[in-house]
Amino acid sequence: MESWADHAVLWQVYPLGFTGAERSALPANEPVRHRLRQLEAWLDYAIELGCNGLLLGPVFASETHGYDTTDHFTIDTRLGDEGDFDALVAAAGLRGMRVILDGVFNHVGRGFPPFQAAVNGGAGTPAARWFSRGPDGGYVIFEGHDQLVKLDHEEPAVLGYVIEVMKYWLGRGAGGWRLDAAYAVPPTFWAKALPAVRESFPSAWFLGEMIHGDYAAYAAESGLDSITQYELWKAIWSSLNDRNLFELDHALGRHNGFLDAELPQTFVGNHDVTRLASMLKDERHVGHALAVLFCVAGVPSVYYGDEQAFRGVKEERQGGDDAVRPAFPADPSHLIPNGSWCYRLHQRLIGFRRRHPWLVRARTVTEHLVNDAMALRVSGDDGQILLLLNVGDEPYRFPVEADSLTVAETAEAGVAPDDPLFVPPHSWTILALHERRLVPPSGPGLRSLNLVAWSQPRGISMALYMYQASYTAKSMAAQLTEPQNPVEVIRPALEDVGATILVAGFPFGEYDVLIVYEAPDDVTAASVAMAVAAAGEVKEAKTTRLLSGQEWLDSLRKRRVVKARKVR
Repeated sequence: MESWADHAVLWQVYPLGFTGAERSALPANEPVRHRLRQLEAWLDYAIELGCNGLLLGPVFASETHGYDTTDHFTIDTRLGDEGDFDALVAAAGLRGMRVILDGVFNHVGRGFPPFQAAVNGGAGTPAARWFSRGPDGGYVIFEGHDQLVKLDHEEPAVLGYVIEVMKYWLGRGAGGWRLDAAYAVPPTFWAKALPAVRESFPSAWFLGEMIHGDYAAYAAESGLDSITQYELWKAIWSSLNDRNLFELDHALGRHNGFLDAELPQTFVGNHDVTRLASMLKDERHVGHALAVLFCVAGVPSVYYGDEQAFRGVKEERQGGDDAVRPAFPADPSHLIPNGSWCYRLHQRLIGFRRRHPWLVRARTVTEHLVNDAMALRVSGDDGQILLLLNVGDEPYRFPVEADSLTVAETAEAGVAPDDPLFVPPHSWTILALHERRLVPPSGPGLRSLNLVAWSQPRGISMALYMYQASYTAKSMAAQLTEPQNPVEVIRPALEDVGATILVAGFPFGEYDVLIVYEAPDDVTAASVAMAVAAAGEVKEAKTTRLLSGQEWLDSLRKRRVVKARKVR
C-alpha cells in the first residue's frame, strides 16, 4: 500500500549538535533554551534542496547525547519546550514537510524516573519489572554503555508506555518515528505496539534502525514500514574506494530482495558514521555515491552538512561523534560557499528522482560489470533508467543496449556527450526515456522565485511549483478535492496573466497536483499565485518563500506593482 513516504526525500538533522546545545542536561533551575526554533530558518533550505521530510535526532529530555532519555514526554530544555516543537511542526507543515521523530525505546538513561524508582525501591517493586536483568541479577546495560539501561520488552507496562509516547507526539503533529536500536528489541514488541498506534494514526510511518541481520524477516515480523539500509551504505563507499564494483552488485541484489517485505531507508551518511566526503578516498566519486542513492529504490535521506560536502570522522571514544554532529550557523546565508557545488549536485539528482517517482520501488539489474565500471538498469512499472558508473582512470564505453534512452544527467552539469554510452574517467551518466526539461536553465523570469498557492485541504487547493534550474520540486502541499481536471480549472487564470503551462500532472500521488509554468518576466511569475486566488478556485492563497522570492515580492508590493489578494 502506497504511503506519503513513497514520495519522501528526508533531510536528517541531529538537533543537539545542529543548534550548538550544551553537552549535558541543564540544571533544573536553568531557563529553557529555545534553540529548536533555529531549525525554522533552515526549512526553506531543505525544500530548495528537494527534501520534503525532516528526520530529527533525539529532542526529548536526556542526560547527554539524547539517546539516554529521561522523559519521553518533555522536550529537552537545551532545545526548548513543547511550544517550540509545535511551532517547528507548523512551519514544516506549511511547506508540505513531515517531521519524523527519533524514539529511543530500547533503553533509557539512569535518570529515567521509573529506573530511579526501581533502584530506590528494590527488585520487588513494580518499577523494577520495567528493566531487563542479567544472570547475576543486575540490570542489563546496552552494548557496554553503563549509562544506558535496557528496558524489558516483555513487561506490559513498557508496551503501554511506548504506545502512549508515540501517540502523544503523533497527536502533536509528528508524521512518524525512527526507532533507535530497533534491532535490539524483539520484533514481537513492535508487532504489538504499532497496530495500537496505527489505529489512531493510520498514516504514521515507522522506520527501524538495523545494522546487520535479515532486514526483510525483521520487517515482516515486526510490522515496520522501513529499515535502515546499512548494507547498501557500506557497499557504496567501500566499492568506490576499492574500485571493486562487484561488492555493490552483491549489495544491490540483496536490496532487491528486501523490497518484497519493506521499503528500505537509504543513505550515504547519518549521525553515527564518518561523513561521505571523509570516507571516500577520491572526492570525484561523491557524485557516483549520490547517483546510486537517488537512482535505486528506497526512501533516501541526506544528513545535514553532507549536501555541503562537510567532512568529519567518527571515532570510537567518548565524544567521538562530535565531528559528525556539528553546529550549523543561524541561517543558510552564513554558510561558507566551499560546498555549494555539492549542494547543486544534490539538487540535480533529487530533481531527477522527483521526475521519476516510480524509482522508489524499482528493481535494479546489473547489465555490465568489471572492477571499475558498472551499468545498472533500474526498472519499474512506469519506466526505466540506465546508470553508468566509471571509477577507472580511462574513459569507458559500455557495451549495453540504450534503446530509446537519452542522457538525463551527467557528472558535469549540462554536458551531454555525443555517445551516451561513453563515460569519461571517474565520471557517471544517467540515461532515461526522453524527458522534456521543465524549465530551461536560461528560462526568463525563473531564476530564484518560487511561489505556492496553498490552502488547507478543506476545498480545492492548487499548488504551483516553480522550478529552479536544477528542476527540483519545491513543495508537497497541494491537495485537490476534485483532482480529475485541475489543469483546465487553473489554465485560464494562468493565461490571463501571460503564463503558459509546461507540465501538469500528479507526480507525487493521486491527490497532489504539480503545475509548472513559464512566465515571460518576474512580475508575471509573481502574479500567478494571486491570479489563481482571484479566480476563486482556492479558499485561501498566500505566497511562501522557498528561495529568495519573498523579499523580492515584498519590494514589488511596496512599489504597488503587485498586490496579494485573499479569496474568502
